[in-house]
Amino acid sequence: MLTVKRFLLVAAAGLILAGAMAYSLPWSASSGASAAGGGAEMRLVVKEGGACDGDTCVVPLGASFTLSVDVAPPQDYVTVNSFIVYGADLTYNPTDTVGDEFVWPECGPAILPVRAQLDAVPNSVLHSCASGLLPPFPLRPTGNFIDLSITCSTAESSTLVELLQQGEDPAGDSGSLFKLSDQSEVIPKTTDLTVICGSGAPPHVTATPTNSPTPDLGNAEMRLVVKKGGACDGDTCVVPLGASFTLAVEVVGFPEGGYILAQTYIDMGSDLVYKPADAPDVEFVWPDCVTSVALRNNLRDAQWLHSCITGLIPPLPASTYTGNLLELKLNCSEDDTSTEVRLIPTSPQLINGGTSFGGPDGVRTVPKTSNITVICGSVNSPTNTPSHTGTPVPPTFTPLPPTSTPVLFGDANCDGVVDAIDASLVLQLEAGLISALPCEEKADVNGDGLLNSLDAVLILQFAADLIPQLPAGNTR
Repeated sequence: MLTVKRFLLVAAAGLILAGAMAYSLPWSASSGASAAGGGAEMRLVVKEGGACDGDTCVVPLGASFTLSVDVAPPQDYVTVNSFIVYGADLTYNPTDTVGDEFVWPECGPAILPVRAQLDAVPNSVLHSCASGLLPPFPLRPTGNFIDLSITCSTAESSTLVELLQQGEDPAGDSGSLFKLSDQSEVIPKTTDLTVICGSGAPPHVTATPTNSPTPDLGNAEMRLVVKKGGACDGDTCVVPLGASFTLAVEVVGFPEGGYILAQTYIDMGSDLVYKPADAPDVEFVWPDCVTSVALRNNLRDAQWLHSCITGLIPPLPASTYTGNLLELKLNCSEDDTSTEVRLIPTSPQLINGGTSFGGPDGVRTVPKTSNITVICGSVNSPTNTPSHTGTPVPPTFTPLPPTSTPVLFGDANCDGVVDAIDASLVLQLEAGLISALPCEEKADVNGDGLLNSLDAVLILQFAADLIPQLPAGNTR
């Protein structure tokens, strides 16, 4: 008889496996997909219900219109995938049967068309179809791929509707893609369009990409503070040579609606010595942080990322906490130095690696940030010019160095146990709720070079004793 724990793990494995079959497999793309070539292109078109001028279309308030994806494919393609982000001011009206939305004549039997709306990317929809179940597959024409029914808001608005490529954040491996008859993959060029709900004259609303971090609106703010061990005057703090001090990140304001994720990226400079605690959760003083999933990564020399979320399973509770988020222990150098300590915000160059908040709706908000100068020595030190400046470099997540102990595959949070928490972390990483795992090199349990729901399913099955071994290792 199954124990309660095993029953829950078996049920969770079944649910995640169903999700994996629903959206990971049909349009899963390998990292070897080539860039657009041979004129491969997908473009968004308002086919009926709107008046368009170039890439801007006006639709009456509350009216429905047909949004189409046109394809100009490479030769010999057998599978086509699309990923559309349509914004909160538009309402997608899915048909009862997914096959009714495919106008691609070679789309295969009813079992092949796939449609999914991922909770991790609000206001988005994925479509995928192949031209047959077994090779040889018939070849494809040019023309409409899908026709979708969309309804405009009843208030004037302007929305950038995006067709995201495979690999483009947040589409990831679920983005727009062609697969050829030899199973190679081609990433097409894509086009976006702006849909204005209202009159013929554009309303005074600026369309913004719905998948990018939202700019600060005046409330969200984090700042660096020397809490103990130093004497500060404004944004300059003096610490005795060789002495320890506490560097804190303070949440001054948060996005409207609260936040479920708080992430920081600190550049500490080479003249200060960071003393990491034994575990990252010790450094989080944010009371709403789930300590079991607190993350800490050394992105580059003297650059550290910390991240935590408010729960394990959606819907995650929203935090409205202000105050110290992190408290880190640092040591001053033994020589007179002056270092600019920087709190680096998320930017297009850093992708999701910078300082940011994550909202309950999945939207990232980039807060205002401030830097401080830490002087090791006296105020009159001749080296009062900050010794560490420059442009932040995109983080590179590198695997941990090998150790003498065997690798415990599936242990994504490095707690020495393979369990459902590890599977949940992998799913949250794939959904973009967290940006990294404490032990990423252990989470790829099927050895395919990707971290996704398939790994989560295997971890759950292994934890529930449904399989005796993980593909990458670990035998019971």
